[in-house]
Amino acid sequence: MASYEIVGIHLKDKESNKERNITDVLLNDGTIEPVDLVVRYINSDIPYYFVSRNKIKAVIEDYYPQNKTPYIKTKHNQLLNGQSMLNLPRF
Repeated sequence: MASYEIVGIHLKDKESNKERNITDVLLNDGTIEPVDLVVRYINSDIPYYFVSRNKIKAVIEDYYPQNKTPYIKTKHNQLLNGQSMLNLPRF
């Protein structure tokens, strides 16, 4: 099964430190995908990930807060030492 590596993020507020504010992601092949599409793909069992600074493959998961728009976030992993998609380059 194909998986997709996220290499960059776009936030609706450039100064944000919240993953819920990510609006688009940049994939390693240069494709830009909106978060709502990524949420649908993850919900259809298509995996997304990013590679942390210390070369750990971090899984991205979809999140459905009550009465709010779903978004994507970094799946908790102690090996990441607090790193998340917010550490990726921004575009």
